[in-house]
Amino acid sequence: AVAYFVIMLVYNLFFHPLRNYPGPWLNTMTQIPHTLLMLCGLPHKRHLALHMKYGPVVRIGPNMLSFNHPDAMKDVRGHRKSGEAEHGKDPIIVLSNGDNIVGSDRENHTRFRRALAYGFSAQAMLEQEPTFKAYVNQLFQRLHEQS
Repeated sequence: AVAYFVIMLVYNLFFHPLRNYPGPWLNTMTQIPHTLLMLCGLPHKRHLALHMKYGPVVRIGPNMLSFNHPDAMKDVRGHRKSGEAEHGKDPIIVLSNGDNIVGSDRENHTRFRRALAYGFSAQAMLEQEPTFKAYVNQLFQRLHEQS
């Protein structure tokens, strides 16, 4: 078990496909620093500091990159180009969570997306703005009462 752990550390540091991206060396070897930040609820602050030190792309885990550039969202999450292969989903996630938009197969994902599309349109967002504001005001009021 120890030998496997050491081999994985060496692989993640020197041979992993993401090895050339900048980031703290401990983050490149193990998921532990990122997991601890997630448990503390502070990853956003640490990621911002890492971006200020390393630039717009930072390796925050052995298999994780953080992007801090407006064009990254389109490149990472945007539509694929014509003829480009679809990014497959992990079969374990699809099989175990097929009843929601994230874990569904392609056909069900399309069905979910069509059903939800209007709610995320610009017009719907404007219509919902008063409701959002009311709930945000209520949240801040309750937080103020608790402090």
